[in-house]
Order: sequence, then structure tokens, then C-alpha cells
Amino acid sequence: MRHFTIDQSGKVEDTSAHTILAFSSNDIQYSIKIPKQIKQDIFTQCQKKHKTNLALRLFSYALYLLLKEKIDKDSIVIIDDEYPGHGKDIKQYLMHHTGLQKEQIRFALIGKKDSAHKIAYLTFCGKLKPNYVVTEKEFNLNVIIPTKKLKELLI
Repeated sequence: MRHFTIDQSGKVEDTSAHTILAFSSNDIQYSIKIPKQIKQDIFTQCQKKHKTNLALRLFSYALYLLLKEKIDKDSIVIIDDEYPGHGKDIKQYLMHHTGLQKEQIRFALIGKKDSAHKIAYLTFCGKLKPNYVVTEKEFNLNVIIPTKKLKELLI
């Protein structure tokens, strides 16, 4: 089984900075960048009172984008516990969209020595280029949030 550790640099709810998500496995490293302008546009469209729920959905969707073509049915995903107490929601989202099983998704504190942290941080600082930059078209509210819940979030 291939183990992936995942870390984030620049929280999705911090609209003043880009967000980087990175993973590392024994033989592969990969990162994506979510430009701050895309995050600003999304948070501007939504009510402030739903910021936590929206941040979890954005984080979950970003995880999906990071992993979608890199994982297989034998993968184990270990995600840095960025949102304590919300692992169940993130796990359900990933299970639904990636086909991973419950036992394949874990949460732990990823230390600074982990290569996923190093990749995320160095990419965030501009010392490494991201492997992929998310576009506004693929990171829009209609993709991230089901229509019924989207209506509740929009101003």
C-alpha cells in the first residue's frame, strides 16, 4: 500500500494569501496552488456566517483536486489535522468523490520534518513551483457545494 501524507500551507479561509496543498509518498511528490483571488471571490459571494462550513468544503474539494489522479484503491491518505473535530465531514466528502474507503483516510499531526510539509511550505514561500494551479472554472461554488446548500450560502 502506498501512503500519502498531506499538508496545507495558507489556510483556505485566509483570503489574503494563496493556499498550497501538497502530498508526499515514497516515490512521488505533488502540490497544487489555489490563488488568493479565487478564494476572495468565493468568500465574497457567500455570507460571513457560513465561513467555517465553506472553509471545510473548500478544503475538502482542494484535497480531491490534489488526489484525484494520483491515488488508487490501495492508497492510504494521512491528512494533517487542519480542522480538528471536522475529520468526519472531510472523510465523507473524500469517500464520496474519490472512492476511498473509510479506513484509507486518516488524520494526524504532520510534523515540520515530513516532506509534505516541506513541499507545501517551500511552494507557499515561492521557492518551489506548484505542480498545478487551480483555475477559477474548476474551483467554483457550483462544483463545491450542492445547489440546495449553495442557495443558503449566497447573499
